[in-house]
Amino acid sequence: MMRASPIEEDIELVKEYLQEPNTQISCEKLFQQLTLQRLGELLFVEDQNQRQENVLILSSAWKQVLGYPVTLQQLNSKEGIYLIRQGLLSEQYETQKVCCMAVEKLALWNPVSIETLKEQKIIDRMLELIRDEDLELLKQLKSAILCVFRMASQVTCEYVASKLELCARGGNGVNTTTRTRALQLLIDWLVQFSNPTLAVSVCSILVEQLQSSSDVLFQLNILELLATFVSVENASSYVTNSGVLSTLYSFLSGDCAHMDNLQLRLLQSAILKWIARVASLEKVEQLVLIKPFLPLLGQLIDNREDLDKRESAYYALSAIASTRKGLEMVWNKELFISVLAGLDTPEERIRTACLYCIASLLNSSDETSSKQLFEMYRKGPLLETLFSLAHQPFLSQSIAVFIVLEAIAEKDWGLRKIASTAGVVDIIVNDVVDNKPLLDAKQRLASTLIRQESVSSILFGDARYLKLKDFANRFAIGSGQSRRLMRDPQVDIATMRQ
Repeated sequence: MMRASPIEEDIELVKEYLQEPNTQISCEKLFQQLTLQRLGELLFVEDQNQRQENVLILSSAWKQVLGYPVTLQQLNSKEGIYLIRQGLLSEQYETQKVCCMAVEKLALWNPVSIETLKEQKIIDRMLELIRDEDLELLKQLKSAILCVFRMASQVTCEYVASKLELCARGGNGVNTTTRTRALQLLIDWLVQFSNPTLAVSVCSILVEQLQSSSDVLFQLNILELLATFVSVENASSYVTNSGVLSTLYSFLSGDCAHMDNLQLRLLQSAILKWIARVASLEKVEQLVLIKPFLPLLGQLIDNREDLDKRESAYYALSAIASTRKGLEMVWNKELFISVLAGLDTPEERIRTACLYCIASLLNSSDETSSKQLFEMYRKGPLLETLFSLAHQPFLSQSIAVFIVLEAIAEKDWGLRKIASTAGVVDIIVNDVVDNKPLLDAKQRLASTLIRQESVSSILFGDARYLKLKDFANRFAIGSGQSRRLMRDPQVDIATMRQ
């Protein structure tokens, strides 16, 4: 029988360690049998000749031992730093992931070590890895770089930021994917830590890339990054002064002769989602970024030819109006008449988007303004139209109808109107359609209608009131409170309909 090689013997020791409970005692026991240097050599130096199974075993062991000071004390040495450097230079993703984790743990444990990591070009090597394609490695790399930003000196932070800025601008043939990642890292840092100079620079890069690129996918990524950037402290000022709003306005209005139709349509849809996402941040100061686009939203809602943009405009307006301040900004009788007119269009997707928009407007309105909105519908009694739509064979539309009815029922005047509508209780408690989202919407409506027993029992009468109460309590659906529409503007419009 052949004697096991030294590598195989050492790996057996690692396997035994992994089978024990993950404690500091087991970690110290391992280091009595294997030095940190040897554990590093096994994974960081000899990995090219190992089977994948052994690489995974060794990386698992490293992830465990990095949780204890005894490991970090040894890593915080000339030999330990050398091991990390060698591991990052390897071509093995698992090894590189462990090294990124080691950098993060070491930086948290002893921030002074970051300067040594910088001197040994380890930070530079990590920044080079943002070009990689392994998503798990990129996730660990991002965590490590953001940790360095948090713990390092101002000089080192500026050094790292300058390297990322250069990458973000596309120097040295950097591709758009890598530029996007560099910008994402800078923005993630700015969201956590204020740096006005860097914020201005990053905003200018976003604008330059959006204006100059002919790659529509890259432009879409830039819009996503711009939406994240809006969360940076004082971002409204940076964005307003950058001129990017004018660029977005020209794209949305179609004033772009140099673009082909497909590229322009994709950008316009993304800009509408950007407006919705910014509005959903619920920060009053961000509303100034949206205000220039309101006239265009009204035009798009009136547009009978481009259904995609019309639908997106409804959802954008819905997001803006989801707060009281947003509603005050968009309050306009002509606009709301146009919104309500969407209920009479032949396209189900537009009617559904319109219904969600109406629900958002009503939810943010007080008693007086909500009643005014209700009365702006020009094609007869609005409740009659809503119940007619609820009977149509479109599930998404029916769900949206009951969400609107719930918003109406939350108002005192709305409760009275619904209670005085013949046949309404039978429509609500009809559970023939076995669809949980629809039943949930109906049950939330029923719960809202009976929220004030003394009032509701009089308005509906005992028999109808008990029907509603029984239906509302039939299935446990969480709290009896209204679950208002919370749409994620980043989600593709096609997936927003339930």
